[in-house]
Amino acid sequence: MIKKKQKRGQFVVSIALLIAIIAMTAALSVYFASMLHHQFRYKGYKEIISTINSDFKRALTNALSKATHDYVGVKPGGEIDLESLTYNYTLLRLSAQNFMDYWKQTVINSYSSMGLEMNLEYRNKFLLEEKKENYSGIGITIPERWLYNLTTAYWFYPESISAIRANLSLNITGIGFYGFKTSELVYLILGIDINDLKKQAQSGEINHLNVVVLKEGGIPVHDLTTKNFMIRVFDLYTGS
Repeated sequence: MIKKKQKRGQFVVSIALLIAIIAMTAALSVYFASMLHHQFRYKGYKEIISTINSDFKRALTNALSKATHDYVGVKPGGEIDLESLTYNYTLLRLSAQNFMDYWKQTVINSYSSMGLEMNLEYRNKFLLEEKKENYSGIGITIPERWLYNLTTAYWFYPESISAIRANLSLNITGIGFYGFKTSELVYLILGIDINDLKKQAQSGEINHLNVVVLKEGGIPVHDLTTKNFMIRVFDLYTGS
């Protein structure tokens, strides 16, 4: 009888261990399934955020390009007629605004099944310091430059700038992701070497211009040709 009791005791213990192992296996399966689900969710929103964020800067770049073309009344790649340029500041901002509104709605529609919520804000941004220059004895103050209402174009200065800036915030309610925010500033600055220009003027002949074109982060723009430039001479004495 003692041996039988020992066997039954061992059998009970074995069953208990088996149940414990099954329970642990089930718990681990649930845990790993949960972890895998979270990994998929993490990868899902990371990829969406990365895609939208990259496209956000491209959208601003394209909006600035279109807006500045509309500003002067020239089609991209079209011929430039100096006498027909419009310089319509209202159209500059309207063009950029319409482009960004269209981009925003397109992105929302693309991720509508995931509950994407997006908002764009256009805040003021300081761009360039005030400068004082002297041209042939004529003192000129170049005012500080600010960006208002999405985009701006400060041209007709030795240091000119076209810029666009927006703040982006979004939620992806379908996967429980909230609170992503970012901001992008896109610009081109063209600076003329005034000292070189003065030396040429003193020699009695101006036959070239030294210019530097910079983009975001002060990075030089290298892929420009003479077709990217339009030179218009302004006489300070006659005002024409």
